[in-house]
Amino acid sequence: MKYLELIDRHGYAQNTLKALDPRDINHSDVELAFLAYYPLLKYENDPAPAAVYKESLRRTWSIVRPEKNPWWDFTVCAFIPEDCDASGSIRALSDIPAEQVNRKGTGLQRWNGDPYRPAEGNGEIEGDGVVFLLPYWMGRYHGFIH
Repeated sequence: MKYLELIDRHGYAQNTLKALDPRDINHSDVELAFLAYYPLLKYENDPAPAAVYKESLRRTWSIVRPEKNPWWDFTVCAFIPEDCDASGSIRALSDIPAEQVNRKGTGLQRWNGDPYRPAEGNGEIEGDGVVFLLPYWMGRYHGFIH
């Protein structure tokens, strides 16, 4: 199996400990790391690499924890329950607006122009909602959200 070869011959598990400090790189790299941590920790049956992955997660978590990202928080809650702060993540999720269309309005109606056109933003950009959906359903799956 290729995965075992990566661990045995190329030190895959140990390499997760060598990841760069995520404060110095693009956050999409942190997102990719957390996408990898979840299945690595959920499905690894060998305690040796699982312990290394958990140590790597703990290291990364110690750096990004102040950001209060619900997805990252719930990943940690699932595998390092003693470090879990589900209530902070639930609060953060409740602060995400349900409306994902960029319509930055000014808060007042103006009749000197088109009343159907947003005062700011053009309503043409819509978020995909993943920033809410992924951590929400992860939290539900693991019982952090009832």
